[in-house]
Amino acid sequence: MLKCQFHSPDKAAALVGVHRSTLDRWVKAGTFVPKVKLGPSRCGFAVEDFDEWIAARRAAAAV
Repeated sequence: MLKCQFHSPDKAAALVGVHRSTLDRWVKAGTFVPKVKLGPSRCGFAVEDFDEWIAARRAAAAV
């Protein structure tokens, strides 16, 4: 069975160093990883997608 891990929006914002509302704007604009609905009132960001986004940002900054 494949286990997928998720960051909460608060944790993802803290890891990136921005406010949660900034993440919401980025998601809406399509410049951040999409939210995954985990329950009726819970969402998160897949850790794998989040890590790929971070790696792409670092690669772009290194150019």
